Amino acid sequence: MTEHSDIVKKIKEEFSSPPKKDWMLVAEQSLKGKPVEKISSLNYEGVNVQPIYSKEDIETLNQITNSTPGSFPFVRGKNFDGYKTKSWEISQPIIAKDSAEFNAKLKDYLSRGQTSVTCISNDYDNTITNFFPKNSTEFSKAFDGIDLKNVPINFFVGQNASKYLEIIDNYIENHNLSWSDIQGGLDFDPIADLVTKGNCNYPLESAFNDLKKHLKKMANSRFCPVSVSGLPYREGGADAVQELAFILATSVHYLRNLLNDFDIDYLVKKIRLVLSTGSDFFVEIAKIRAVRMLWAKIIKEFGGNLESQKANIYIKSLEMNKSSLDIYVNMLRNTTEALSSIIGGCDTLELLNFDSTVKNQKSEDLKDIIFSERVTRNTQLVLAEECLLKEVTDPAGGSYYIEYLTNEIAQKSWLLFQEIEKQGGIFESLKLGFPQNEVARTKALRIKNLATRKDVVLGANKYPNLSETQQITESPEPKSTAHTSQLITPIPKFRASEVFETLRMRAIEFQKKTGKTPKVYICAMGPLSKHKARVDFTTDFLHVGGIETEYNGGFSGYEDAAKAFLESGLNVVVFCSSDEIYTEFVPQLSRLIKKAKPFTKIILAGYPADKIEEYKNAGVDEFIHIKADIVKILQDIYNDLI
Repeated sequence: MTEHSDIVKKIKEEFSSPPKKDWMLVAEQSLKGKPVEKISSLNYEGVNVQPIYSKEDIETLNQITNSTPGSFPFVRGKNFDGYKTKSWEISQPIIAKDSAEFNAKLKDYLSRGQTSVTCISNDYDNTITNFFPKNSTEFSKAFDGIDLKNVPINFFVGQNASKYLEIIDNYIENHNLSWSDIQGGLDFDPIADLVTKGNCNYPLESAFNDLKKHLKKMANSRFCPVSVSGLPYREGGADAVQELAFILATSVHYLRNLLNDFDIDYLVKKIRLVLSTGSDFFVEIAKIRAVRMLWAKIIKEFGGNLESQKANIYIKSLEMNKSSLDIYVNMLRNTTEALSSIIGGCDTLELLNFDSTVKNQKSEDLKDIIFSERVTRNTQLVLAEECLLKEVTDPAGGSYYIEYLTNEIAQKSWLLFQEIEKQGGIFESLKLGFPQNEVARTKALRIKNLATRKDVVLGANKYPNLSETQQITESPEPKSTAHTSQLITPIPKFRASEVFETLRMRAIEFQKKTGKTPKVYICAMGPLSKHKARVDFTTDFLHVGGIETEYNGGFSGYEDAAKAFLESGLNVVVFCSSDEIYTEFVPQLSRLIKKAKPFTKIILAGYPADKIEEYKNAGVDEFIHIKADIVKILQDIYNDLI
């Protein structure tokens, strides 16, 4: 027996491994007898997330737990050494007004750690005002002096992306290059175009023929002209399971369309998967690991070799969770999204600029744009160079929770994918409206959870910063993309904080109209210890709508409280105290206020279930509490402030 084995044996003898039931017992004791199951939660993906996981939860997941990095099904990464040999690509859009500015900034940014570049056209995102090389001349100027053999370019063109291959082809011919000298990718993804706009402004058969023509020239190319994207679903409110299922179904649809002309191993090297990354840290890690496993399974069934079974994964950070309120919090969101993407094992990572929701990605404010682009780039560089994430292979491997979550997401995604296949594939399923209905269901739940603050968007629906100097602006209206007839029902974009931004805009409009800040009177009763918690809750609740508060401490008598409120000249009052003190104050105080000022809106902080009807009869109009619909209540308050 070796010395190492002796040490391991001794450790096992001295330190037992308690079973999960023992951990659960200790947890219940800390919860004072409350069952641990009571603090479990069901996430959007349908996984019942437990507070404790152990080896017992993953002991049957042999395909995951027994695999090694670089081996099938590649759940632990497609390279045995992780990022040590080849790091992920740090990609970033460059905001510029013309080809000269684009070229100068690209050269500068490549010298500062950026390793890849993203080019986004106005057709792909019609809220962007930005330079995009539209012909071979502009292309040549934009990439003059750039070593395209070592700098991947990622083109997001939008409708009819296959036509853009001609521009790249002309550049290659004019510069004595070949497709093997170009790397990066193009967003040929007509299904994504359909989902975004409801129709295609080009014949699909013609687009596939253009693609096939250029694919034949790409024998040794590292360029991926086909990018199967889950963003149109996720930006519409979809969960991670839906995103993966729709990506897999779309991938199979494209493979079936192209396999008559190409060998599977040739074809798969020209396809990459474009996934989103959002705020749910562990789900995002598990999602990337799950999609690698499912991709390997599908390509194996198509007869692809081991190399072909390794998914090429491009990650873009979500717009859905970005806010124009307290915009610097977007930096923190970017950081967690980058971290989860890297731990999950992405190949390329593109983050949004933290101020993209307010700057609208225009090139006019050059100084501000350069700052936000630098922060975005350095977010990834800190994780690579200071946190040394390149040095560790599959840091998530062995985590009971992440391994369990990976399996759950993979299984649920596979079941949904099979359902789509039963309907005839993704195209037929979209015509039936199945994916749209699935996404709409999840979006509706998100809206409900945001309104009750079960889901938090920091700075928007919780802990708002009313002192921020950033001017809140209305979100730009996307240019119309409607067609005279639609082949399918499109999935509109959804951004979680937009409704709260609208509420804050109402505060600005109120001030412009009246010359005053919107304000509500807080009528606290009893000593500080009895009312402070609800005063703090009420203040935060109202600040979400940009509404200030007037608070003069606790009153000992209801007549003094009524007098102070009436002298304030305000139209809305919130009562704050304990349920016990409410029984003494609320009926008399409500009647007194309503008698003196009948149209006053009276709100009570809390929800004393056995007293609701009594308090309503006394004059209380509304109750605010942790389950209250903050959006509806704030909208109603604004109607009463005027």
